[in-house]
Amino acid sequence: MTEPNKTISVTFVNDVEKADIWILPQTEENRKTSLWGTATISKLDSGDKRTVEISSFDEGKYIVRIIDSDHAFYSADDMILGDNCTIHFKSDETKYESSIVVLDKDGKILYSKEAFQGVFGAY
Repeated sequence: MTEPNKTISVTFVNDVEKADIWILPQTEENRKTSLWGTATISKLDSGDKRTVEISSFDEGKYIVRIIDSDHAFYSADDMILGDNCTIHFKSDETKYESSIVVLDKDGKILYSKEAFQGVFGAY
């Protein structure tokens, strides 16, 4: 992976449970570890959103890892992010089906995928 060439602004909208969110460059190392460092966004309540600055890479692909207050783990790979995009984290009422949807600054869908779900160990 090359070095970051700039930062981009990304807004994360949480429509599930209070959660910690990691938005990371998609590297083999990041895909194979559960030690992601400090959360990109900490303790984001359900119904809230937060805008953060993240490093931008030429490859443009990212992974998102989410651990909610019920210790549920969610992940998605191959996300394409651009400046001023919005990431929506959604779930049905049962929390058995959740998705990650990325919209560009004009509201066009850049990425939409059902999130992998699991239970994370002691959190």
